Amino acid sequence: FNAALTTRSQSSYLGGSGTDDARALAIHPATGEVYIAGYTSSTDLPSVTPGSGGVATGAQSVKSTGDDAFVTRFNAALTTRSQSSYLGGTGFDSAYALAIHPATGEVYIAGYTDSTDLPSVTAGSGGVATGAQSVKSTGTDAFVTRFNAALTTRSQSSYFGGTGLDYAYALAIHPATGEVYIAGYTNSADVPSVTTGSGGVATGAQGAYGGGTYDAFVSRFSFDLADGDFVPNAFAFAPRLNVPMSSLQTSNAAQITGVTGNVPVSITGGNFAEFCVSSTPGCSCVQPFSATPSTVNDGQYVCMRQVAPGNSPEQVKTRLIVGGGWADFIVSTGTQITSCNLDIDGSGGEPNAITDGLMLVRAMLGFTGTAVTTGAIVGTPPRNTWPLIRTYLNDNCGTSFAP
Repeated sequence: FNAALTTRSQSSYLGGSGTDDARALAIHPATGEVYIAGYTSSTDLPSVTPGSGGVATGAQSVKSTGDDAFVTRFNAALTTRSQSSYLGGTGFDSAYALAIHPATGEVYIAGYTDSTDLPSVTAGSGGVATGAQSVKSTGTDAFVTRFNAALTTRSQSSYFGGTGLDYAYALAIHPATGEVYIAGYTNSADVPSVTTGSGGVATGAQGAYGGGTYDAFVSRFSFDLADGDFVPNAFAFAPRLNVPMSSLQTSNAAQITGVTGNVPVSITGGNFAEFCVSSTPGCSCVQPFSATPSTVNDGQYVCMRQVAPGNSPEQVKTRLIVGGGWADFIVSTGTQITSCNLDIDGSGGEPNAITDGLMLVRAMLGFTGTAVTTGAIVGTPPRNTWPLIRTYLNDNCGTSFAP
């Protein structure tokens, strides 16, 4: 329809000889293409790319037994079907939610399945199921699956469920970290709710099943659905101090390490701030500087730039978010970072070498947790733990100390 809903500009059927039901819709933020997802019993759902000579080129071009989930891509005008793909195993599979990743353009669908053989392996993994939950539980499980934007490749799937019934009806992607969230309802008292590496301790806001017929649930996955490492090792940008007013300032190149796969990267704050990704430490960008979300691989470099303030002394701060980590780039037209006071514990007065200085040196040497604060906290200052001190330093002093 037009914006006023007075004119219907275009419609399109999508279906084969069986039942075809669309339950979710999303618009690609870069191309404007229209994606729909749902379930179908049609073995002849149109799944070929126009002009492909009749060859079904979707990620899964043949329907499995039972009803299958499907996802289809149209051009923005709905005059061309660009691609479709089934998704299903030997049971019933239905998609109820769909989202487009803002950085990678990849397509995610979520729903529920009773197939024990739902395609869940990473393409090219030699058949190894590498999803966060690669084996279906008893009963019906929720699922989430990731496709490339063209729907020609299924990059990853994961089940999500316990010993009861688990259904996903909503899906969203975090705009900064790229993490994937699904929500729905369950009667599994053992739905996976533990934090990776927590030793099995349920650390969610509500770690125990509430009883009754069903509980709602919300679950968070890494962007690749494989539970891989998406929090990089600590990285930092040196502040630019005493620079000319309104000048364009470029940061050092910070190397991103310790991550798996294409990790989302985005930028917030600053003054006409942009970033780029480089394969070398000299900011020889493989893409132009931009504020548009993108991705970075392990070992690549990121560079930032922004315009200095138009007054002196003044500062601006831009934050670059890579997966689950971040670092700030501060530009100041003065001779110091005006918001950084080395009274680290916040006790007031001048910085104390025995307390503040000792903790700063320990942090710079890579110490974390109580290794920073033991023997250096006197009394009950406002910032008396490493998390509080780390947050203060990273937010105000241009550092990027690890947790």
